[in-house]
Amino acid sequence: MSINRFFKRKYTLMSRIRGVAFLCFILLMSGCGEEAIDKPTGGGVNEEGKTEQVVPISTPYYPTTLGSRWVYRNPDGSEWTREVAELEFVNRHDFLLFFRDSPPLEEKEVAGQFVFVKAPSYFVKSEGIVRPISLTELQFKIGKTVDIRYNIRKTVHGIFNGMEVNTRYGFVGTRDYKIHGLERSTFRLLATPLVPGKTWKALDIRFSAVHNSPSRTLSHSIEAHLEIWAKIGANRISIVTPAGTFEDCLEIHYQPAPFQIETTELEVSVNDGFGGAAEFPKVWKEIRKYVEAEIPKTAETEFLKAMPPVQSASLWLAPEVGPVKIKDSSGISELIAFDVKSGSGQWQAASSQ
Repeated sequence: MSINRFFKRKYTLMSRIRGVAFLCFILLMSGCGEEAIDKPTGGGVNEEGKTEQVVPISTPYYPTTLGSRWVYRNPDGSEWTREVAELEFVNRHDFLLFFRDSPPLEEKEVAGQFVFVKAPSYFVKSEGIVRPISLTELQFKIGKTVDIRYNIRKTVHGIFNGMEVNTRYGFVGTRDYKIHGLERSTFRLLATPLVPGKTWKALDIRFSAVHNSPSRTLSHSIEAHLEIWAKIGANRISIVTPAGTFEDCLEIHYQPAPFQIETTELEVSVNDGFGGAAEFPKVWKEIRKYVEAEIPKTAETEFLKAMPPVQSASLWLAPEVGPVKIKDSSGISELIAFDVKSGSGQWQAASSQ
């Protein structure tokens, strides 16, 4: 099968629109701390006709030269090609890296994964390669609800005016928690320097979910916190793929930490469940204490069950070649052919020509 047939696809209009949106997002994320080029050229030549000098990253493990191509075979036998299609300056040192995939990866293979090892675009900085993400890309949408069912029952024995009283209270039923408070974060694919044994936090993202009962019996906010940690193996290793045997490879494993869920705000009224609560202050106080302790336990347990599965992933990088194996939720994709252009031993924003 000819490799050339993979390289004839052109940008679609949607690809260009996504590229512009990604650039705008990066500009917002990067702030105003560095002098930016008004018109990103993607070719290394600024508006005055001078070649931009960028700071290279001292690693050959992730080539970014325009036109470099890699062909991978998926676990099901299908093949796909990745090409460095465009590079756009954000400032004098950092640039956007856009890949063109043929055939295009399905959305489910990129969006919806907690680790973006096959993302179509990245932000290349001197300290590594990153990708801004949001809850939308983590299978969460603003306004989506998680239903939590409560079955909290309490019987309290008390004495009122010399009479023994058994007060029963039930906090039962389903409450819907709306996800909101989107906090953008950054997935750090690589962090320099790339050396055996290195560890870094690849992702740290927070979001919240809130329930406000129309009857004002419950107002409850919980916060979810997700981290993914990346670690390079202790030794450089040899990797065998259909494209050949590669020496001095680095294996990078991305491992999610368990979700952390905690209550941030809680207001509960227990007066509506039985009569005479105001007349039994000690009983009411005991019931309220019990319910306020049980609601977070139930909510946090059920909310964890509703979280989408957190996927681990791995990359195997060969010097002067880049990714030779990619592992995500779909399995392991192996390199079967590649054409890395000269000058790609360092990350750079453009050719020096």
